[in-house]
Amino acid sequence: MPSFVFSQDYDLTVIEIATFSWVLVTLLILLQMPANVMLQATGDFERLARATIWSSLVNVIAVVVVLLLFEPVWTIAVMAVGWLVDLLLVRRAAAHRWRLLDTGAASRL
Repeated sequence: MPSFVFSQDYDLTVIEIATFSWVLVTLLILLQMPANVMLQATGDFERLARATIWSSLVNVIAVVVVLLLFEPVWTIAVMAVGWLVDLLLVRRAAAHRWRLLDTGAASRL
């Protein structure tokens, strides 16, 4: 049935790697969304931008390394590393913001 969507010239293993990689990246993006929305709602765009910059740098470096050493399909999987960095940074920023809101210190920002 894969030949219905992809040419038979594609190796099924490559298609499986790409599919799993995109599922992983999508999962990381979905896990990040609640914290991302919270930071946007509180106007903390600087921390969101900082997280994006760091994750983008990680992605660029990781993709270059993978292109030098492996098949291009692995670049999708390695993008998950950058999204994981983004997830961790955004969640940390949201937890910090939540603590400020909890203690009422947000009005002093």
